Amino acid sequence: MKPTILLLPVALLLGSCAGVKDYNPSPQLSIVGSGTIGSGDAVSSLFGTNTSTPFVIELGEADPQSRKRLKEKGGISAKGLGGIALPLVLKVTGIEVIDRKQTATGYSLTTRLKSTVNGIPPACGKVTGTITGGEGGKPFVMEFRNFYCNWAVIGNVVTNLKLSLDQIDVKNNEFSGSYSLKFNGTGNAAGSGYYSARVKPQ
Repeated sequence: MKPTILLLPVALLLGSCAGVKDYNPSPQLSIVGSGTIGSGDAVSSLFGTNTSTPFVIELGEADPQSRKRLKEKGGISAKGLGGIALPLVLKVTGIEVIDRKQTATGYSLTTRLKSTVNGIPPACGKVTGTITGGEGGKPFVMEFRNFYCNWAVIGNVVTNLKLSLDQIDVKNNEFSGSYSLKFNGTGNAAGSGYYSARVKPQ
């Protein structure tokens, strides 16, 4: 029994780390659908003063070559284990942006995540996020760091979500890139891949 007890936390940790290998933190951002608009203006057109709050960002897994959604409302996901051996699937289908403020480095967002774990919504409350990048050629990244969630079976976890941007379609209010999604605590899960997102009024 002792080897099993010792190896289980290690297996959970390794599984969580391995799940984010497909995240690209430094993509080259391209702009489509609006002539010669710059990247900073394209980001502002999506998330800035041209978009009134509240608004919703719909998320879905996408093909990295065509940037087309694999499922219209499938969301992005992370997989792992809770407790001793309970399989977990975290899905985030959207981000509800309640408030947005411009900062020296981009935008600060007050949000609620539209998510489920094994089909049941976790209690995460309001989640603070940031959109940064552009200055000095830095990549644009949307990030939600170290926010607390509670779920009936796995208990308490700390969750992190990162979305890098490699294309913005200004005309259709869409953007795409790679994502990293994970949580750690009494449950551990991680996932990464390519996503497509659409900004829509609430």
